[in-house]
Amino acid sequence: MKQHRIIPSILLAASLAFAPGCAEKKQAFAWLSFFTGTVDVASPGGKTAPAQVKMELAKEDRVRTGAASTAFVQYGYDILLQMSENSECALAKLPEKPESAQSQSSVEVLKGGASFYADKLSKDGSFTVKLKTSVIAVRGTLFSAALEGDAAVVMVDEGEVEVTGGTAAATRVRAGEKATMKGDKTEITKIADADAKVFKDMKALRPLPGMTCIAPDYVEKYFRWRLGLAPAPVRKAPEKKDAVKKDDGAKSDEADENAPAVKARLGITGLVPGGVDAAYATGVTDKIYAALKGLRGANEVVYRAGGLDRKSVNRLMTGRINGIGQSRVIAVNVIDAESGAVLYSKTVTLREGDSLDAFAGTIAGEVNAVRGVWE
Repeated sequence: MKQHRIIPSILLAASLAFAPGCAEKKQAFAWLSFFTGTVDVASPGGKTAPAQVKMELAKEDRVRTGAASTAFVQYGYDILLQMSENSECALAKLPEKPESAQSQSSVEVLKGGASFYADKLSKDGSFTVKLKTSVIAVRGTLFSAALEGDAAVVMVDEGEVEVTGGTAAATRVRAGEKATMKGDKTEITKIADADAKVFKDMKALRPLPGMTCIAPDYVEKYFRWRLGLAPAPVRKAPEKKDAVKKDDGAKSDEADENAPAVKARLGITGLVPGGVDAAYATGVTDKIYAALKGLRGANEVVYRAGGLDRKSVNRLMTGRINGIGQSRVIAVNVIDAESGAVLYSKTVTLREGDSLDAFAGTIAGEVNAVRGVWE
């Protein structure tokens, strides 16, 4: 499939605030990220709750949209779907780790339709969409699935999917194609311009990496910006109480948040693992953070476990580690959260025996030398 460019708004949303207490010790990783109009979630027990931004979802939950409404559901850090109006989707199987491209997950479209983006899956990962009697197998693509009368319709914008169901042979649907399945018959045609509009919003979006640790307010800012919606109403901040001095001389929580002002503060987010252990990715992130903190100090470099995780930042370092055999391909970027400009970007291939400490020191030294990161 096509190589996607970095979407600065993803980085903007993740950079503005870290959610305190965002440890990734969860049983499942799925959220109703954003919605417009009337949307609710029905649990298997029969309870129904109105949608909320970054609402955590559970297995077998059903997300339902009303007229002139839409909902965005994110599976882990690698899969995003947008439900059309008057639709219902059941969350059949949720990823058990944030790297959903390495996990097994599935969705069932019960009514209406949805469009899906899935990052390239690892050999151990799977993502399927059930549509009536058909099952869509995905490896990494942008596609849609909908129920139209007594027909099931699948359209592919990027990549390809494989559709199986009934007694018909498996059918590959490629980019630019539309498959209409009725009974045991499948008709393949080209996607018309009117049909392609279903992908408009999803082309402007991607799953948010580090979703577990992003505050709901900033998830909402991201979606509103990328979708061209008006900003959310400004909520009045609660009045702050005066810091209370403790007898033991320790700083109060309020005082801890009032670090000296700086022109720029860099937020370090965990490198996203792809084909490597999460612990390995965390270890590399820790080394980069430690090296940068040693050069710039704790007030200019923020890590979610570094003591200033509640402070805002206006620069963000993000990246990904991909395992290829015994080699590790590490991509690191630093973004200006206000303009979306890429201030630093580097991709390095580490081979067996290469020093992680030397790599972290090199990255830290180069980032430290970029004036635009700190001014």
